[in-house]
Amino acid sequence: MAVVAANEQAAAASDNARPPTEPTVDPQLLMAARRGDSKKLKELLRLKDEEEEDAHGHPMVAAAAPETVIVEVGPPPAAVRSASSLPAPAPLLDGVTIERDSLLHVVAACGDGEEFHRCARLIYHKHLADARNDKGDTPLHCAAGAGNARMISCLIDLVAGEGETSANEFLRRQNNSGETALHLAIRAAAAGGEKNKLACVDLLMAEDPELAAIPRDEEGASAVVLLPHCTWPSHWAK
Repeated sequence: MAVVAANEQAAAASDNARPPTEPTVDPQLLMAARRGDSKKLKELLRLKDEEEEDAHGHPMVAAAAPETVIVEVGPPPAAVRSASSLPAPAPLLDGVTIERDSLLHVVAACGDGEEFHRCARLIYHKHLADARNDKGDTPLHCAAGAGNARMISCLIDLVAGEGETSANEFLRRQNNSGETALHLAIRAAAAGGEKNKLACVDLLMAEDPELAAIPRDEEGASAVVLLPHCTWPSHWAK
């Protein structure tokens, strides 16, 4: 198991290498995500009210204009010029912060109300659910660390709707420290113990009872070692 954990961490670190051309998130989109302002997000993403999302919660972003081909009279080598030869703007949803947080990372960490869930559904794409920031955290890690239990449930439902990634595979993603979302949820609960933070641990354990046994590092430490540091509801003591 220690070898598997080491391989997972190496893969996370490799995935986390910053591409040289990685786009920066649009400041207005970032502010809307932090506020949980779904109306502003729709406006910036050019979504119509009736086209807010498809069956999987994907944003119906306005399609780019079709490629334009200009045909000129003259010798064949210069006869055709394509608009696609010009630099294309970076997709709005691919921008990241200086910490490499995507918009989905930001929404997942900043709130747990219905407006934040609405924002998550608006901007959700599978590659964003799997995206990692500088720490190797996915949006699920961010939601767990912030104690946003309903956001965790929202993200799980969105991924399940894709039908390509199993819930367990999604829940078991490890960051650069080899930690799953459960590690972060337990640490947050141990620090504060608020009801919603405890609910995050409850939810993650209910989704995958074996999640606590996943080793964090080469020594085999898992989320189980953090459990005694938390003040749990009575049902955890059974």
